[in-house]
Amino acid sequence: MSLYTDQKYVGLLSPRLDLFKQVRQNLWNSRCPICGDSSKNKSKKRLYIYEKKQSLFVKCHNCGYGSNLGNFIKELDPHLHGQYVVERYGEGTKHMVFGKKEKIPEFNFEKPKFKPQPTKINLPSIDELDGEHFARKYFESRKIPESFKDKVYFAEDFREWAQEISKIDYSNLGKDEPRMVIPFFDMEGKLIAAQGRALGKSELRYITVKVEESYRKIYGLDRWNPEDTTYITEGPIDSMFLPNCLAVAGGDLQTIKMDKEQTVLIFDNEPRNEHTVKKLMKAIDDGWSVVIWGKERKFKDINDLIMSGLLTDEILFIINKRTMRGLEADWAAREWRNVQY
Repeated sequence: MSLYTDQKYVGLLSPRLDLFKQVRQNLWNSRCPICGDSSKNKSKKRLYIYEKKQSLFVKCHNCGYGSNLGNFIKELDPHLHGQYVVERYGEGTKHMVFGKKEKIPEFNFEKPKFKPQPTKINLPSIDELDGEHFARKYFESRKIPESFKDKVYFAEDFREWAQEISKIDYSNLGKDEPRMVIPFFDMEGKLIAAQGRALGKSELRYITVKVEESYRKIYGLDRWNPEDTTYITEGPIDSMFLPNCLAVAGGDLQTIKMDKEQTVLIFDNEPRNEHTVKKLMKAIDDGWSVVIWGKERKFKDINDLIMSGLLTDEILFIINKRTMRGLEADWAAREWRNVQY
């Protein structure tokens, strides 16, 4: 009867819950009356009422509020809560059992554990743009895999969007700059950063912003399997062509805490770039496995190889063949940095 009573009082409470809706049996959804949910998006609903062990519980995925149904009713309507207690547990604070007075049982509910909801990006994806849209044309010109069309987005004004999603002040960015947006998520799908690729004239081709100062600029964590060999590239677009690949935007590849035995660092093919050479040599000294590119082809990065007509399997063959460590990597790197293209 307790579940039946809970269900009844969800119905009685529903007029107080904005955008209330029953999702399925014993699962309801509405805006959260505790935190007010999103002030910017009035259609967001992140409060859930759900069933567990023949009782109903409440959880908000925005503010983290959680309780059993009774305490939730008490928060919103103390009078209704009094009726709920009487109906669920009996009259008063005690009830009769076989002629004896017995206290209403005290319930110590385990706090429910929820998997965080992935962050929704409030921008049109490349897949949603018209076929003639310049952002879609740029995406396709780079031969980025089709599977990323719904994972890469377009912002008409990148600065405005960055200001909306970040706690950091990015008001110094260029105004009204259209950019292709690549979101960075953590392993649970929470937005941690984003990179904007300029689609017009701009002094900065790439701008990477963080949601919070403490977050790392690591792309691909939401599709990463730590049990498999991990490749790490310098740019997010390069990582889209390789399996189980992460990218570090604006940082040193070896700064990620990873198992060196299962990780391969892939630097850009820039033997005349002192900064790239310095980072590569340090990675070798630190014991990482690295790719030392050969001198047979002239290219800058993985995307260049794709643009030249190579397939992912062919690139992986080259990567595995050119992956080195220790003295072998040191000698090969010294020869590579003298390559003249």
